[in-house]
Amino acid sequence: MACHRLRHLAVVLVVLAVACSLRADASDDPYGPLRPVCSLGAGYTSRSLYETNLNRLFNKLSYEAVANGGFIINATEGDPKNMAFGVSMCFQDSNWADCIRCLDVAPSYATRECPFNRTAALLFSDCVVRYSDKNFFSEETEEVASFELFVTVYLNSSAVVEARQAMLDKLVVEAVASEPLWAYGNTTHQDGSRVYGLVQCRRDLSKDHCNTCLTNLVGYVLRNFPNNTAASFKSFNCYVNITEKYHSAKEKHVDVSNGV
Repeated sequence: MACHRLRHLAVVLVVLAVACSLRADASDDPYGPLRPVCSLGAGYTSRSLYETNLNRLFNKLSYEAVANGGFIINATEGDPKNMAFGVSMCFQDSNWADCIRCLDVAPSYATRECPFNRTAALLFSDCVVRYSDKNFFSEETEEVASFELFVTVYLNSSAVVEARQAMLDKLVVEAVASEPLWAYGNTTHQDGSRVYGLVQCRRDLSKDHCNTCLTNLVGYVLRNFPNNTAASFKSFNCYVNITEKYHSAKEKHVDVSNGV
């Protein structure tokens, strides 16, 4: 038992170290990306046609995404030879003002973190943005997740762990089946306490890719942090959040696609 707890503590410390290191670079800038990923191939040149198309695409990923309720998918700009492809999305439980700000500043960080890169992905606390000169729609970004972990009380009840696992498994099924690819719910423990869960995929992903991403991330959470009462894990492709505090995720963003 002691060895098991030591191993568990070691995992927690490693993930916390990763989270801290990812935030360290942005400590002086609270709005900067948690993790930018830039392409390694040939870039574009200043005043090129691709740069013009990319700047127009940034307009869509920022302002049009805000007008659309906090997301835009399958956005394109330009002719086939110099076309720019992009998606942007706020995390569903982000405060609406923070969502707007994130989408507003994302393009400036993109050109700063990945200057003249034809392909880039940026993960922020409140939104995710990806663009490329190639059509990547419906596909996952091949990059390791950026983890944030918040730990409160260490639970010792197998019934609580099982209830939370059942809730998350159910939310994954609901999210994959839904058009916006996210689901929010809660479960009540035997002691009367309640835990809330939110799972979300990048909205351009195929249902298969969404299911794979959420299943893997939920599995990681349940395997490595089964007894933590609160945890939040973000990646370029999907997001899992567990908390004891109610948040009105369904009320944060207007889902225009569903006519709300």
